[in-house]
Amino acid sequence: MNRRSLTSLLETRAIIFGTALVNFMVRWVYINKLEAELQLMRMTAGNHWYPEDGYPVLELAIPFLLLAAAILLLVPSWWSQSITLFVSGFVIHEAGFRPLSAVSNAFDIPMLSGEAVFRLWNGVCGPFSRLLFSVSLGGIVFCYAGFVLSRSIISRSLTPGPEKT
Repeated sequence: MNRRSLTSLLETRAIIFGTALVNFMVRWVYINKLEAELQLMRMTAGNHWYPEDGYPVLELAIPFLLLAAAILLLVPSWWSQSITLFVSGFVIHEAGFRPLSAVSNAFDIPMLSGEAVFRLWNGVCGPFSRLLFSVSLGGIVFCYAGFVLSRSIISRSLTPGPEKT
């Protein structure tokens, strides 16, 4: 490998894309395994039983949105960065704010208190949290897209336009 290709692999955008891709693939393998187990249960039980939380394929929505945001992060244009900001903000809302708000409302405690985070971690997430990873990756994508978008806006405003006579 030459030096140019090595440095392009170590760019922030490439690292974010690789992390989002690995996250999507790991979740996809997990969901396929879970669906195979459910199919086996359905065949042995002889009915169409589904788990109480619905269809497991819907668990892929957040990793898919993160992967789409990471792909859009690779496109160097203002509109793709804007869409990336929106998508990653949605991921932060769905995987971070809504569960924390639900725990806060269920136990009647302040949302940003340590007790709410503790109850969310112990009751919903567990030690290997897909929600925590999704919120973290969504926050990284959101911050980086905001940085790139603001840098492109600032550089566009600093470049002189054609002079009028």
